[in-house]
Amino acid sequence: MMRRRLSRLSRMAFRVATDCLAEEEDPIAYVFCSRYGEYHRSYGILKDLANGEPASASAFSMSVHNTSASLFAIENRDSSQFTAVAGGEATLEAAFMEAWCLLRDDAASTVLVVYHDEPLPELYRDQATTVFNSAAFAMLLRLPDGARDAIDLRLSWDAKTEETAAPCRASDPALQVLGLLLKGGDPVFFDTGRLLWTWSTSGARV
Repeated sequence: MMRRRLSRLSRMAFRVATDCLAEEEDPIAYVFCSRYGEYHRSYGILKDLANGEPASASAFSMSVHNTSASLFAIENRDSSQFTAVAGGEATLEAAFMEAWCLLRDDAASTVLVVYHDEPLPELYRDQATTVFNSAAFAMLLRLPDGARDAIDLRLSWDAKTEETAAPCRASDPALQVLGLLLKGGDPVFFDTGRLLWTWSTSGARV
């Protein structure tokens, strides 16, 4: 029944979150992040209204930005702390900082960050966007503890100036970060026009 209620986007989020938690036993906090969230549902509702048709109550209830996070908590009967984050172009960066704050404030010893997003409907395809592919991934974050199998993921940022200009503007920057986690390599730069974000890693690959 839950699977039928979930959108494609929420199913993606459920899958990566569940896989990431397969061997996790300790209580954790959750940060779900998506730039657009369930916008396809909202778009469908708006189209119905524009055509003079009534809005579906069930579709409306599932169109909020924290749909994936709340349904995941309900499905798993998990009363842990859940946060849903949307930070525009820097959505993954905002989620990472939210997780870091939870860890630093001892609100949780482990935070699961779940990124999930998909392109906007065709009507908006000509508008500037950082999301060109449907994708989801999850990562468990802890404060550095020297574990041998850990990846040290770092995020820094600077005010945008000519001196801090990025070598290039990454397409689908969240996927660039995923590639960095999986394969390592040079830092990933993400230029939002106001800030220059830099992701880097050291340690074991997964």
